[in-house]
Amino acid sequence: RVTAAVARVVRDFYQEYADKPAEECGVRLRSARYARTWAAAKNFAAPIAWDDDTIEDPAAEPNYGETVPRYIAIAEDHAELERLGHDRQQIAERLGVSKNTLDHALSYYRQKQAEAATQPAAAA
Repeated sequence: RVTAAVARVVRDFYQEYADKPAEECGVRLRSARYARTWAAAKNFAAPIAWDDDTIEDPAAEPNYGETVPRYIAIAEDHAELERLGHDRQQIAERLGVSKNTLDHALSYYRQKQAEAATQPAAAA
């Protein structure tokens, strides 16, 4: 049990910082990377996976959304972060991958998109 005041502080903190990388909130890069690696090893869901209406329910389950190949997820996340003004290195760090992995995922994604564009439309 917590007081209403503590609950409001936690809610406000979550709303302000849940979608920001830790290093943009004053956390050292090394510590942020360690925390992300540790959380991934424990299969902890990111804040985005929780529905705001049920996050306080102990029986709630995270929603990971549709399962897509990793290279697609990386490429789509890259596109969004790039629109927000992040450079390639920042995006790689935020996604928890090396810049090399990011580059390979983008290359493969573009290759698959080009292949799909040259395929004849499927008969309806």
